[in-house]
Amino acid sequence: MRYKRRIEPSFEASQWHKPGDHPAVDRKMLAEGGRSEYGLISRENMIVVPGDWVLTLPSGRHQVLRDSEFHKTYEPVEE
Repeated sequence: MRYKRRIEPSFEASQWHKPGDHPAVDRKMLAEGGRSEYGLISRENMIVVPGDWVLTLPSGRHQVLRDSEFHKTYEPVEE
């Protein structure tokens, strides 16, 4: 589904729940005790947890937002 900030162009976004939900998310091991987490393939190397939103911006970059922050900032695009 497409979403937009009120004054910006629209972009693709999908809510992430498990491996395979988004091609930009891949499993990695964190240093803290070898605990297994998921990370977003990006320069920022963000951590993704179930319920987060993965945004694909017009530039092709990806960004991760927590569910509450996503709904405060963005609205669906009427198509």
